[in-house]
Amino acid sequence: MVKIELTSPSIRDDLLNKKRIFVNYITYDIIEYLAPANVLICSKCMAIGHFKKQCSQIKETCRICGEQVDDMKNHKCSKIEKCIHCGQNHKSSSLKCPVVKSFRAELTRKILHLNNHSPSDTNLMNKNIIFNSTNFPPPPPPKSSTLSINPMMVKLDELINKLSEVTIHLANLEAKHDNFEQFILEKNRNDEIVTKKLNDLSNEHMNLKKNVVQHSSYIDRHENLFFKLLIPMFEDLFSLIAAQNLDKRGKPLDVDLKCKLNRYLVQMKKATEAKAKASLSSFDFNLFLEILTEWEGSIFLDSCFSLWQKYVPLDENSFHSSLHILSFNVRGLELRWQEVLLLTSSFNFDILILLETENKHGGVLVLVKLDIQVMRIECKLPNVCVLDIAGEEILRIIGVYAPE
Repeated sequence: MVKIELTSPSIRDDLLNKKRIFVNYITYDIIEYLAPANVLICSKCMAIGHFKKQCSQIKETCRICGEQVDDMKNHKCSKIEKCIHCGQNHKSSSLKCPVVKSFRAELTRKILHLNNHSPSDTNLMNKNIIFNSTNFPPPPPPKSSTLSINPMMVKLDELINKLSEVTIHLANLEAKHDNFEQFILEKNRNDEIVTKKLNDLSNEHMNLKKNVVQHSSYIDRHENLFFKLLIPMFEDLFSLIAAQNLDKRGKPLDVDLKCKLNRYLVQMKKATEAKAKASLSSFDFNLFLEILTEWEGSIFLDSCFSLWQKYVPLDENSFHSSLHILSFNVRGLELRWQEVLLLTSSFNFDILILLETENKHGGVLVLVKLDIQVMRIECKLPNVCVLDIAGEEILRIIGVYAPE
């Protein structure tokens, strides 16, 4: 059986008149359905068919035991159920009572009988009905029905909402991950391109370096050929021409030729100086230039040597021109002091360095003559003695004893 609820009275009447309905090309029989009528049971006397306000009974009837009392509040019920309608062991207000069931069935049949009458009969019946407001109690006040909220359902709803948020977050993460993977792929491709370009640059650099080395060797070869072969050859040739340009008295025959030869020699000298300056330090270059000047300015070789052998006489009182230094591993100064005295008297030396002395100050002792200007340099390392001797140049002497 299927229950159909309709909102239009006209459609309801048409269906009831046709007594059938078509659903998906199938015909179904239909009949009017009326719900069982509600039975009114008085809460005062437990009788059927009226309310408490319409009840004419003075005493109240207990719905459990069926006893009639004056005041239900002072009643002490025996808790033994007994129906006042059928006498069975159930409450008098129970809908399971056979009397209540039969009353409901009879009431339902009457309602069905009234609905099956024609409209004219219904109108005639309605004319015989006298409406009395006292027969119908007022409707009860509306109760604030609060739907019971299941906490488990609330938690499930919250969990579903959170799962939806997690799904959205995971979708965003997936999109970001895809973008990151795309970025990594592009980065790898760019890295490969950059690596390839770097390798090409490295190969080009190596080739360029090889070419530079090769050209440098060519340049050095040509420079060596020019400075070691051509320039000396030209100098000898110019010297020969200059010698041929002199008469018997030693005077130049062609003055212009002599000037040209001198100019050529000066230019070759400048080229040689530029080459030397490019490969020597400033001090070495100046020294080399001075040597060349003295060499070229000397007429004879002996005069050049005599010029180089000149020296400035030194003041013997200011410093010693030479020093005699002796280093001796004494291996215990207290035990071998006599050997040290014998050594100083046998040999004429200016400075004596004694090692492995084993004294309280360490393992090094330096003895210097009184007429030598000496200054000790402070050194915080153990068994190390540092002295500066004043002479032509400052001479630094370091005595070190390194025990095993």
